[in-house]
Amino acid sequence: MQLIDRKTKPCQGVKSLLDEAEVREFLEQLTTSWQLIDDKKLRQELEFASFMDTMLFINDLAAIAEDADHHPDVFFSGTKVVVELWTHSSGGLTENDFILASRLEDIL
Repeated sequence: MQLIDRKTKPCQGVKSLLDEAEVREFLEQLTTSWQLIDDKKLRQELEFASFMDTMLFINDLAAIAEDADHHPDVFFSGTKVVVELWTHSSGGLTENDFILASRLEDIL
């Protein structure tokens, strides 16, 4: 089953972090360029044509994150957006982060 078709699990129920091999396997399934930060976070830096395009993307991302009940850290300034994914309650990367990353890619 592809990442985008999987369901996220409630974060309170996700205790085990992905190991290095699992992280690499999931990274290979993503279609855009994600940075792996300290083996604990995924980061995507994006730039949009206009401020309104930026806001539309953030609103779409917010809806997807709320539906998945998995919320990224989002930083933006003008036409630039940085999205960081990690499971706060687990202190690192879980399958939920990669599921949300694939859904984010789908709206780009």
